[in-house]
Amino acid sequence: MAMQVIPAADRYHSKIDWLESYWHFSFDQYYDPSNRNFGNLRVFNEDWIQPNTGFGMHPHRDMEIVTFVVSGEVTHEDSMGNKGVIRAGEVQRMTAGTGVFHSEYNNSPDTVVHLLQMWVFPNEVGLTPSWEQKSFRNDERKNVWLPVVSGTPKGEALGIHQDVTFNVASLDAGNALHHELGSKPAYLFVINGSVKIGNTLLAKGDQVKMVEEEHLALEASEDSELILIEL
Repeated sequence: MAMQVIPAADRYHSKIDWLESYWHFSFDQYYDPSNRNFGNLRVFNEDWIQPNTGFGMHPHRDMEIVTFVVSGEVTHEDSMGNKGVIRAGEVQRMTAGTGVFHSEYNNSPDTVVHLLQMWVFPNEVGLTPSWEQKSFRNDERKNVWLPVVSGTPKGEALGIHQDVTFNVASLDAGNALHHELGSKPAYLFVINGSVKIGNTLLAKGDQVKMVEEEHLALEASEDSELILIEL
């Protein structure tokens, strides 16, 4: 059994005039062959997009892309003809498959968008591109793990072409969460707040890689928002 904590400060940091990002894995100009992925999780980027700016049309292929908006809202448009707004608490899943172009833009004149974008290797290449998104109410994840994207049917979770499950939780200070991992690798990220796993305190931006951990138990030191990816 192994649990590796990576402090927020150890993430790769990039900042330009319209975009601030923290990258968990080797990506773009950040190259580290020893940190390319964790299991099927290829990219985990935390982004802040300034008002009236965003990612223009750009291509992807053979990747499952999950976007979770923490605050603000971002407009999505793609070469499949889809266009929509992803608001705080909403989740989008896109299968790039044989190839797709898409853009993510912050149309607000004064609000910064905070979002997470995560890429997962698909279980097969050459899939037909597809897109879907769903809104989950805040009370649905209050002090519980809520599956929002999964390769197996789990409640109202969006589907994905891989045996992974994305769970989110909003945990009130003093509350505990328990979850059976069943020895599957898992990846925990503290979006906001702070939590304790045993005697280990995790702060905002900290991440944890877990391998062959049967059970995850944590307690919130303050109101916290978390994402747990079972791989």
